[in-house]
Amino acid sequence: MQNTEKRIAVLEQANPDGDRITAIVYHVVRPGHLDADIDYIRDGAGREWRLLPGEDERTLTDRALSETERNKSGMAWLIADNMELCHADH
Repeated sequence: MQNTEKRIAVLEQANPDGDRITAIVYHVVRPGHLDADIDYIRDGAGREWRLLPGEDERTLTDRALSETERNKSGMAWLIADNMELCHADH
C-alpha cells in the first residue's frame, strides 16, 4: 500500500494540472468547406502562426500553443482557420 501511495505522489507531481483544461482552440468551419485544412492560427493578442513546409495541422497547433501567452488562469485561446477561405469571405 505504501508503495502505491509513493507512485501516486510521483505521478501527481509530474502532472499537477491533471485533467484541467489549459487551452481552447476554436476551429473555424465554413459552409461547403467542412474538411478544409488549418493553415493559420491567431490568438487574442494579435500573434499569428502559419503552416510551415512539411508541417501538419497538429504540429502547427502544438507550436502555437507553446508560443502563445496564457491568461492569469493559465488558459490559452486560439482561433484556427484556413487563410485562403478566410480571405475569400472578405
